[in-house]
Amino acid sequence: NYREIFKLLASRKNVFSEDERSSLMAELYKSADHTFDLLENLLQWTRSQKNELQIILNYYSVYEIVSKTISTLMTSIENKKITVENNVKITHIGYFDINMISKVMRNLLSNALKFSYPSSKIIITSELNNDLILVSIKDHGVGIPAKKLDSIFNPKDMISTLGTAKERGTGLG
Repeated sequence: NYREIFKLLASRKNVFSEDERSSLMAELYKSADHTFDLLENLLQWTRSQKNELQIILNYYSVYEIVSKTISTLMTSIENKKITVENNVKITHIGYFDINMISKVMRNLLSNALKFSYPSSKIIITSELNNDLILVSIKDHGVGIPAKKLDSIFNPKDMISTLGTAKERGTGLG
């Protein structure tokens, strides 16, 4: 995708209108985003298979992690005109590996965005349950069909489904 779009832009500099160039640049961004996610997931999966995951536990603000995740995905949020509410309690401080939790949060929110309808809302909340902090992400999207629920955590069934705006996934999240 990169090569073909860059080739088009370079070889036909004066042919494209500003809107067409913007559209091509948006396609480049989507392609870069997908490639980044794929590489990051592959690296994480490889480390886990080789037992090379380094876990560093510390206390962190769950609210801050969610805020950073929302900020990271802001382009996708704006492109689909989705409202994301961070209703995580500021007082919820957890003990975890920040890299792992950030990755999980990014995958969950990214999936919520991918399968949410444009102009809908995603609400992220937290609650304390004994000594655990439960984080919930509620979206208004297509949901997971009942027949797929059993297979979503099976590593042998890495199936990617197109999102509501034809977004692609890797199946590795």
